[in-house]
Amino acid sequence: KTVKSAEFRRAADHITRLLIEEAVDLGWIRCQGEIPVTTPTDETVDGVRLPEDGLMAVSIVRAGESMEGPVQEIFPEARIGKILIQRDEETATPHLYYIKLPSCKSSPHVLLLDPMLATGGSCMMAIKSLLDSTDCDIKEEDIIFLNLISCPEGIENLTAAYPKVRIVSGCLDRCLNERSYILPGLGDFGDRYFGTQ
Repeated sequence: KTVKSAEFRRAADHITRLLIEEAVDLGWIRCQGEIPVTTPTDETVDGVRLPEDGLMAVSIVRAGESMEGPVQEIFPEARIGKILIQRDEETATPHLYYIKLPSCKSSPHVLLLDPMLATGGSCMMAIKSLLDSTDCDIKEEDIIFLNLISCPEGIENLTAAYPKVRIVSGCLDRCLNERSYILPGLGDFGDRYFGTQ
């Protein structure tokens, strides 16, 4: 509760980088082919080349944008898409306001970015928007939802609706309260990260 925004940001960025590496370890990025790589000792080994349309990161605005920097540090070639979904604070119902995705020649691998998974409503609306997109041929099994904190209710809802989407989460909290806030939770992630609380 008393952590300053700069410290919160540093910790969140570090955890996001670890989660991205965990997502890569799932073996979900299909390589285009092997290429010879010469090591500093003049040995040649087989390396891999990512597909041309390889990786797209899509952030659920605004809090998801906090995860874009670490993605681009690890994957500088990653293209970034944006989805604006806002949750009605009274009903917890998500509303889609905006979507902008890079165009693709083939089916990309997608990291869907939102630091918190509460009810799963915003995430499920984002996934539906990705699958319905005419800009790219996105497949459910090529989506990984990356988040820092989740709860059992959100995971249950998301996996029931989209069983092929993989979830990489930094922490599983206890539950949701009657207002659909994660408990014990961390408050408003976007406000804490961007220093607007």
